[in-house]
Amino acid sequence: MPALERRLDSIRSRLEASYPCRVSEPRTRRPLLLVALDILSVLIFGLTLAWLVSRLAGVPSPEAWPFMLGAALAGIALADFGTGLIHWAGDTFGSEGTPLLGPAVIAPFREHHRDPFDIVRHGFLEVTGNNALLMSPLLFVMAGFAPQLGASPFAAAAIAGGLAFVATAVISNQLHRWAHMARVPRLVAWLQRHHVILSRVEHSRHHRGAHDRGYCVANGWMNPLLDRLAASGERPRAHRA
Repeated sequence: MPALERRLDSIRSRLEASYPCRVSEPRTRRPLLLVALDILSVLIFGLTLAWLVSRLAGVPSPEAWPFMLGAALAGIALADFGTGLIHWAGDTFGSEGTPLLGPAVIAPFREHHRDPFDIVRHGFLEVTGNNALLMSPLLFVMAGFAPQLGASPFAAAAIAGGLAFVATAVISNQLHRWAHMARVPRLVAWLQRHHVILSRVEHSRHHRGAHDRGYCVANGWMNPLLDRLAASGERPRAHRA
């Protein structure tokens, strides 16, 4: 037990050294109803996504696959940009007291700056459930077009791009969460090192200084573009104190 405690203290020290903020305290248990809603949302989203992917895999036309791959990469990049745009807007406009958006959108971003390790204490279902609930209607719309997948390469590409977009958006909080963890599964670490998903090094740029860069939280591919756009527009609230 003393060895385990020393190991935990070592991990905690490394985390505190990585970001200039405090480490979160233990959280209270969530209501069972919310847990059930998260499970149901993720389950419905996952099953619908798997069904649509299986339909895509059955597209017989070889000429459709390059279009599908390109559209999927574009969908992933668009989702990454979307996460960064929302993050930038939440950091830049309004306040925690802004009606509706303040408590729901702005306050979580501000709290995350004060305590970036709070996200680590949330489980996969908790950080993914809301996104799955919001994105499931888009999957249902795409499911309605599934019979047209074999009609043309462009129809298959549109579905592939849409699926990549919604899937990336749904797991973006989990990718963000991994970027705050000192230790992650080997496959996740490999994906982070090869810039397939967001890495701790890339995301740490956002938590240093004025939080005025590195807003994207899916894989960071679009950070260079958004950083330039953000630098030319409104400056984050930290600059306007």
